[in-house]
Amino acid sequence: MVSSVACGGFGPADANQFSITGMGGNLMQFSGSQQPFNDEPLAAGVYATLPLAGIVVWNSHAFNLTSADSTMAQYLNIDYAPEQDQVYPLQGIFDARWIFAQDTPAFASQEICATYTIPQDAYLFELSSHTHLRGVRWRTWAPPNTPCQPAFPAPYSANGFFNPCQPDPNLPICEGPRSDTPLYFSKDYTDPLQMRFDPPLQFHSPTVEDRTFLFCSLYDNGSTPETPP
Repeated sequence: MVSSVACGGFGPADANQFSITGMGGNLMQFSGSQQPFNDEPLAAGVYATLPLAGIVVWNSHAFNLTSADSTMAQYLNIDYAPEQDQVYPLQGIFDARWIFAQDTPAFASQEICATYTIPQDAYLFELSSHTHLRGVRWRTWAPPNTPCQPAFPAPYSANGFFNPCQPDPNLPICEGPRSDTPLYFSKDYTDPLQMRFDPPLQFHSPTVEDRTFLFCSLYDNGSTPETPP
């Protein structure tokens, strides 16, 4: 046991969720929550799968933001779908490709924009967002959008293996947010909006732009007295 802020890189090299750590990743994520209580209903006919046997790596990822001592306890309840409801296998989206693009100086703010292209013939029934303390606003615009990437700070290395800032040579830098009303808007990183679509949005176009979402997150690192502490 090591007392630290986080346990990045802990455990065997192949037991890692994100390849951005430089260690590869083959863990299948089967659950997750961004708030103290989360109910995750799926669209009609959608089901998720689990292996018949295996090892579960449980990442509590919880923080006590109060001034009093507390105990963190987590519980997970799983509902099993009857055979007649097992029609469409769930394909989760957690796009962490640009997770380390932030380079916000002290007492300044910065908006980071990037894109995600959903697979052809996909049906989208839920959309949300994920940032931490300095993320004060998230917006997502529906297609069409041109695929792009954020500008990156200089690559760096920590612990001898961490080098997350790797631009894609095939993508242009995003010009910034769009001026029209976004499809999705959220300002609370601790309890972001979970937008559900009924019926699901359909994406059958073979054109990449017709399946590409633009998302922008505003980070505030002390630019005003109202900045999160």
